[in-house]
Amino acid sequence: MSLSVPPCFLPPRLPQAEDYQPELDIFLLENVMKALRGFKQSAPTSQAGTLTIALEMTSRFRQTLGSFGELDEDELHDEDRDTTHPKIITELFMAFLRPMYTNMQATQVMKNTREEVMWLNTRRPWRRSSLWLMIRIVLQLAFRRLGIYQETDDSDKQFIVYFLGSVLRSSHDLLPSKCPHIMSTKIVRRLLNLSFSNKACWYTPVQRALEKAKDTIQYRWRKIMAHENHYTDFSKLTSLGFILISTALYPVSMLTWKKIQNRKRLDREPRGDHTHLQHLSYLQSRNYRVI
Repeated sequence: MSLSVPPCFLPPRLPQAEDYQPELDIFLLENVMKALRGFKQSAPTSQAGTLTIALEMTSRFRQTLGSFGELDEDELHDEDRDTTHPKIITELFMAFLRPMYTNMQATQVMKNTREEVMWLNTRRPWRRSSLWLMIRIVLQLAFRRLGIYQETDDSDKQFIVYFLGSVLRSSHDLLPSKCPHIMSTKIVRRLLNLSFSNKACWYTPVQRALEKAKDTIQYRWRKIMAHENHYTDFSKLTSLGFILISTALYPVSMLTWKKIQNRKRLDREPRGDHTHLQHLSYLQSRNYRVI
């Protein structure tokens, strides 16, 4: 795993280049399957079947990837050079099906793809991990269509928070300090948008992951402060005799210092024009009669 924010967390500063790494897809899928097993143990029995099907779907998709995250040789690869737009095929297929069936009002799935334009020597805009987008859609459809779904049900979002907490728990001590802070902030923001009880079984591991990440950041900060805090003992300098040394080596400086002290003493005396008093004393000393 690279020393950066995992693909399931949107980085605050987008890279200005293609950052796709096939090995991160393996990391993502394997951690999703691991989180599904852990979430299944703490989830109610009504969601056991849904979680089993979701785990089976992610396991099958993991089998289609090679050992380094690439597609197997028998799989079709995306080719966008002078090819037919997929919309032409899908629209034609739906045109054949529409007269045979009736329309159904279903809950639409809306996801933000986070497409950002990059202007510097790039062919395409930066897009978030397409695999992570597909995983979120599959999990949302699985929870809403295969289980007992209600409008206030946030089971899919609760699992996403549980999964993000598991990623934070396994990587907080391997990443730079800014990464656990960013990940913790995004998890807390998702928690604030959910309505759940603190007694939920899936919440306890998430809380522990956030606490461990906070402790790691604070420990690193205390270590930095201790390294920068250099204590110097000045008590030994009292026996060096700086006044004698400076007097012997710099007599001119001592004379200058005395002049400065005398000047300060004169400045403290009352100021005024003493010229006429000096002339008066001179005349009196010459026995002149002053009228």
